[in-house]
Amino acid sequence: GEVYDWPSEAYERRNGGRSRSRSLGNKVMSNDPKRSIRAVSFRGREKPGPREWIVEKAVCRGHAASWYGEGGIAKSLLAAHMGIHIAADGVDYWAGLRVQTVPVIYGDFELDEDEHLRRAQELSCGMGLSDVPTKFHYLSLAGLPADEAFAAAAEECARLKAGLFIVDSVGYALDGDSELAR
Repeated sequence: GEVYDWPSEAYERRNGGRSRSRSLGNKVMSNDPKRSIRAVSFRGREKPGPREWIVEKAVCRGHAASWYGEGGIAKSLLAAHMGIHIAADGVDYWAGLRVQTVPVIYGDFELDEDEHLRRAQELSCGMGLSDVPTKFHYLSLAGLPADEAFAAAAEECARLKAGLFIVDSVGYALDGDSELAR
């Protein structure tokens, strides 16, 4: 239910180009430049409820997870493969890890719709599925500034009640060139 609000350019200029982000579960951090960051004590607090995993022990609901590595090592294909497993009704595991079935949006800053359709169809076929799962969605973000792209993505996540949003790739999204984003 929470959405990251990119800091304004004026805020970034006032703070030396630094922005403050927050985890969806963090109750202390704030994007509000008027609010200060404060340390909290864990002493005497109740134990939080159990984590809710989208992918057992790997992707926790409401928190970011990231994969990184050299270009050309199949990160995008692995992310799509994982997303299709999560979106497919009746598929309970990916790479030996239990998955929760939820709607998935694959947001991409680099390639085009046809290439992602081709990949999704090939991966689904390889899984023995008759077609790409209904709950697997593609969102082209190529050419959009990061703030517009993530605002559009947040709207689509809310509209489709997505349980997982995959962004390919963060470096490209923020810098416009995945090689420069190293």
